Amino acid sequence: MLSYVKMKNQSLPNKWKWVKLGDVCAVTKLAGFEYTKYIALRAQNIRNTGLALNNIVKISENVASYLSRSKLFCGDVVMTFIGANIGEATWIDENDKYYCAPNIAKITPKSNLLNYHFLTRFIHSFSFQNQIRSINQSTAQQSLSMQNIRTFILYYPPLPEQKRIAAYLQAKLTEVERLKQTLQEQLDTINQLPAKLLSRAFRGEL
Repeated sequence: MLSYVKMKNQSLPNKWKWVKLGDVCAVTKLAGFEYTKYIALRAQNIRNTGLALNNIVKISENVASYLSRSKLFCGDVVMTFIGANIGEATWIDENDKYYCAPNIAKITPKSNLLNYHFLTRFIHSFSFQNQIRSINQSTAQQSLSMQNIRTFILYYPPLPEQKRIAAYLQAKLTEVERLKQTLQEQLDTINQLPAKLLSRAFRGEL
């Protein structure tokens, strides 16, 4: 794993800081697994682009009352820590709706220090993902412990700058998604042309 001391020796912009994730966030997971309105988020529901809710499981209200540690709130960040999608992360923007299943880490930033949108984007970054890869290169199974996650290193500017950076990235990523959709629609149109030309030809319309 990348050395905290080594990373701290790298220069940062003025007023930016190096910290361990566990110093500015609470990191936990569900200890067991028990299964209505509450959704248990699994690894397949966590994507860097947001929550994928096309395949969900729900837990009963009675079971939910025993799972306070895994309940998710607006401002929490969820990240997969085991399996093929390890390291994918997104934020929660609703209260009283979601719980995390056993393969999801719940990361709660201290709101006076760390913006959850900024944290999520940092988790997506090469710097953070390289730390994940450095651990998994030495293990047979793709997985992280909560202690691994707590000792990951991040750098961050003052809170107003975090919010500005997060808003800028969100705007740019929204534009990228819009362009991808436009290109996909154009590709779909191109792919349909041969069939349309054949249909016209056999109707004698060419």
